Amino acid sequence: MDADDTTAPNKPTLTGDSDDHKLSATDGDDITGSAPDAAGGTAVLVDGHGDPVKNTSGNPITAPIDDEGNFTLPTAGVPDGDYGVQVKDEAGNPSTDNAPISIDRTVPV
Repeated sequence: MDADDTTAPNKPTLTGDSDDHKLSATDGDDITGSAPDAAGGTAVLVDGHGDPVKNTSGNPITAPIDDEGNFTLPTAGVPDGDYGVQVKDEAGNPSTDNAPISIDRTVPV
């Protein structure tokens, strides 16, 4: 980590079931993505205001970003709605933009 690093990482790319920016009833419970310029940092699920979404224990929903820039954010128990995925690099710089994700697990009738 470079203490003088003030460069924000780019917006993450969503992959797998979340590559269409939606999680539906037939998709898994995880958001997967890639943020190579934030490798070693953290991915955070945020609400429409950019605030971290909290799990049932009251902790922000986060995931480590591996050395190749990949991450998996758990979303079990997160209510349906529109969210974003923000990444922070090792220096703590947040991404320039969030990757939008819509969660809708309501099964069509």
